[in-house]
Amino acid sequence: MIRETNYDHLFESQKQYRLLLDCMAKPGVIANLDADINVPDGLNKTSALVGFALLNSDVSFCNTINQEVLDTYFIINTSASPAESDVADFIFVNGEKPDVKKVSMAKIGLPAYPESGAFIIIDVKQISDSPLQDGVKLMLEGPGVKDTKDIYVGGISTELLEVILERNIEYPLGVDTIITDKNGAVCCIPRSNKFKYQEL
Repeated sequence: MIRETNYDHLFESQKQYRLLLDCMAKPGVIANLDADINVPDGLNKTSALVGFALLNSDVSFCNTINQEVLDTYFIINTSASPAESDVADFIFVNGEKPDVKKVSMAKIGLPAYPESGAFIIIDVKQISDSPLQDGVKLMLEGPGVKDTKDIYVGGISTELLEVILERNIEYPLGVDTIITDKNGAVCCIPRSNKFKYQEL
């Protein structure tokens, strides 16, 4: 596995980290991540860029997609450590065919440290502000959202959404969710935000 030599791990990761912070502050707002990288099969390039922005030697990740190849890819490029889903800081999931058992074990933090809950990074086909022919409509409400915010997601399992809702039932404990698509789009749903969904 070759290190991403065209990617500036200092400058670009900081730029993408700031963009993700903005997305967390504005739930449901769709932004774009892009860089010249060559990601192994099975993972959205956007999810890899999220990993580059957030992973480092102090955190752990659980990759449920193409496990051995992507574990090596993230280790080489971020120095983060692979871990089981019940202790991992970040969990990478295929939205269409998720390992819901592993997501259901994601850590939700402790009462004294609710921010220590896991981040769930979900690969999907498409994220849009406009209705799609098929997929799911997500209706968000809570901090950072005026009234409600609707986003449309193609290629996400409703079973996965149910697991995330269950993990977030005891706010401020819970998981933070980052959704990425194949076209570079990314949006965030912090654990502080509630959402409902409707199949299209």
